[in-house]
Amino acid sequence: MAQHKHDGYWVDVGTPQAYWTAHMHILEGNGVRLDDDEWPIWSAQPQLRPAKVTKEASIDQAMISAGTTVSGAVTNSIIGPKAVIEEGASVTNCVVLDGAVVRSGAELTNAIIDIDAEVGPGKRGVADGLSIIDADGLVAYRAAFDYAAELPAFIRDQN
Repeated sequence: MAQHKHDGYWVDVGTPQAYWTAHMHILEGNGVRLDDDEWPIWSAQPQLRPAKVTKEASIDQAMISAGTTVSGAVTNSIIGPKAVIEEGASVTNCVVLDGAVVRSGAELTNAIIDIDAEVGPGKRGVADGLSIIDADGLVAYRAAFDYAAELPAFIRDQN
């Protein structure tokens, strides 16, 4: 048996809430630092065009990946590579994975959007819990927040 000491940020992301919380911690500045020159991130991700943000877009507190097009409203969210947020769509407190398309009229709150999902118009997600949106744009999982577990500050503060 060997001991491996670690003094930095670590979190078990084995549940949907923990996975989502780790992403929200990055946005809050309490998670892993993605811009640390002493700890570069080496990735096999393909080279993509820079993210495109149109004049119709509204972005507040977000990370937007390469290859993404944002024309809608993105608040406190992480948008994965090649995702599309159309004009008239709203994404709040979400993790949008690679290649997902959020169509005009969609309103997403506190959700993880699956890889290559196509999310049509309508509200998905709730203020007091987490939802997972599947590839068909449907809610595949929903659970109330576990307040005994780690949560982002903006959720803890409203409870």
